[in-house]
Amino acid sequence: MSPSSHDQAAAAHELRQLLLRHVPPSWRESDLTDDLPLGAEGLGLDSVAMVEFLIACEQRWHLAFPMSLLEQPVLTVGTLLEHLRNALGSRRG
Repeated sequence: MSPSSHDQAAAAHELRQLLLRHVPPSWRESDLTDDLPLGAEGLGLDSVAMVEFLIACEQRWHLAFPMSLLEQPVLTVGTLLEHLRNALGSRRG
């Protein structure tokens, strides 16, 4: 694994671990597939919980997780991972 793919894998793992702190304990990291919605049709997070999670992400990575992410028809784990990867890549230059 190249350093960048290792960094991306570590960031994906860390994002999923952070998400697990915001969902019922019955969820496991392996359940958090890229296509899993965060809202009612998936993890069951309401809008307040999603905002709290985005704020936690901002605090962890010191990156913007804009509220516009919540305006997507379906916000998924994969959407968040893509945003994180793009933001980390932009930060590196």
